[in-house]
Amino acid sequence: MSDEEYVNPLGPFLNESLLGTFCHGIYTCTLAVTLWSIASNKGRQTKARNTMILIIIILYISTTIYVAVTWNFTQYTFVKNGETVATAIQATISSSSSWLILHWSAGITSGINTTIADAIMIWRCWVIWGGRYETIV
Repeated sequence: MSDEEYVNPLGPFLNESLLGTFCHGIYTCTLAVTLWSIASNKGRQTKARNTMILIIIILYISTTIYVAVTWNFTQYTFVKNGETVATAIQATISSSSSWLILHWSAGITSGINTTIADAIMIWRCWVIWGGRYETIV
């Protein structure tokens, strides 16, 4: 098999990690502008508004943990075990304790983010449609 036919499965993994880190930077800027906009609005402080601020911050913290875990996993794959392509691939499919911790941490934070985002979307639909459950279901 020639080099041109060989597909390195680690390329997309590295690209995903770098793109995710870049997008997290954009997310950080968006969060800063959003919180500044909310703080500068001297309107009434409702319980729903304060709850949404708390949820936005929880989502950001969870996303930051996910990006940190992904970056750590990238370092584990390419720096600690990246002597050759074979050792890097072996690191991604191994069952070592570090890999399992990183894998489970990424899965848990993704699950938290998905659950919270879905709950917010359902709540917003419920509010917009006047509390009618048949629309949400």
